[in-house]
Parts: sequence; C-alpha cells; structure tokens
Amino acid sequence: KRSNMSDWLDLVGSFVIGGLVILMITNFKLSINSAAIQNLHSNVIQRQVVSSTEVIEHDIYKVGYRINGDVIIEADSNEIRFLSDIDNNGTADEIRYYLTGTSSMSGSFNPGDRILWRKLNNETNSTPLVITELNFSYYDSLGQFIDYNMLNNQSSRNTIKSVKVKIECQTGELINDKFEKIEWEKTIRPKNI
Repeated sequence: KRSNMSDWLDLVGSFVIGGLVILMITNFKLSINSAAIQNLHSNVIQRQVVSSTEVIEHDIYKVGYRINGDVIIEADSNEIRFLSDIDNNGTADEIRYYLTGTSSMSGSFNPGDRILWRKLNNETNSTPLVITELNFSYYDSLGQFIDYNMLNNQSSRNTIKSVKVKIECQTGELINDKFEKIEWEKTIRPKNI
C-alpha cells in the first residue's frame, strides 16, 4: 500500500511541476513576442521620423537661399512658411510646414495623431507625416527666444536667425497599454537669414 500511494504522489507532483514549467515557458515566450512587436513598431517609427526630418532639416537650413528681401512669411508654434530657391532653379519657392487637428485622423487608433504637411508652392500632393506633436521655436542672433506674439509683424520675423524644431511620433496602436513614442529635436541655423 505504501509504495502504491508513494507512486501516486510522485505522479501528481510531476504533473504539478511539469505544469508550472510549461506556464513559465509560455509566459517567457509571450514576453519575448511582446518585446519583438514593440521593437518592430519602434523601428518603423524611427525610419519614418528619420526620412521626414531629413527633408525638414534640409528645407529649414535653406531658408532664404537666393532670396532678396523678406524671407520668413509666417512663424508660429506649429507652422512656418518661408521663401527659398529650394530646387536651385533661380525662382523663389514658398515652403510651408503646418499641422492639422486631431479630427483629420479620425480613423486612427491613437487619439493624438495629427498630420504634418509640407507644401511646396501650390503643390497639394505633399507626403504627409503622421505625428503627435510639432513645435517650432524661433531665436534671434543672440540666441534669445522670440515670443510668438512678437512674430505677428514682418520686422520681428526678420530678426529670426535660428529655428528649433521638435517632433514627436507615437505608434498607431497600443503596445503594453501605451503608445510607444520617439522624439526628434534640433536647432537649425540657416546661413541665409
């Protein structure tokens, strides 16, 4: 009797330990899958931000290139409009960066998604970038921040000597109950202003 009972206890104990090992392996695998998905989404966002910020950086660096007179037409926290011979063809081009409201992204899972548009002259087919935050800050020749209320007139806009751009992008879907984000920030000093 005793050995029979001992055999049953060994068998039940083996099932319990085996079940715990299987649960631990399953939990570990789920953690690895979650990390892989998070990494994939982060890489996609990073590629998107890098390609878009290269264009923004290039454009703002060329503010005022081959332009005589007023260069920055509009300067606000989430919009900038300026002149430059961006395509080097001898003709002044108007470049505008602006942000739409969240209502333009009603089909997105992320309620903070907005669209950053780049408009060249009257072109309306610019490639949009889905972002959650955009901020332009403007500085004078001494590196002092220029208040946005001061930028309502052209003479104040003519004092702008550098532009700081901050962009934040988030994943379109929740990952571990949050939207993963990436930020890019750079102060650009155009040579021609």
